[in-house]
Amino acid sequence: MLNNLINLLFIPEISLTILIFFSLLYGLYSKHNAYIKTSNLSLISLIITFILIILNLGKDYLYFNDLFINSSFVNFFKGLIILGSISSIIISKNYFVEIKLDKFEIPILLMFGTLGMLLMISSNNLMSMYLSIELQSLS
Repeated sequence: MLNNLINLLFIPEISLTILIFFSLLYGLYSKHNAYIKTSNLSLISLIITFILIILNLGKDYLYFNDLFINSSFVNFFKGLIILGSISSIIISKNYFVEIKLDKFEIPILLMFGTLGMLLMISSNNLMSMYLSIELQSLS
């Protein structure tokens, strides 16, 4: 049972979800420079997810009752999406500070969109694709 739980935490989408909720709580309770702190925490979260995707390259499997698929082709595009999200957070960090729109929710919304894209890429049927598109429309 414990081994299955540990293997479940190493799935990149689940770990990204946990890290998103952690950074959301961190941004809520942070008093000063919440945007900068949440942006940095979201960058760290995306880097951790990228490392988990790289470590998961050799394993091809279906999980969650064949809702999602994992292969090296899927992992390549997951890596591209993570790198694009990292670069968009880095590029937009100074811009939002300059125009005085530095709300901590912006990197959280970018990470929710990234999670939706990751789930959409690895979806195996139309129901899981629909759910991932709905998650992506949150942002």
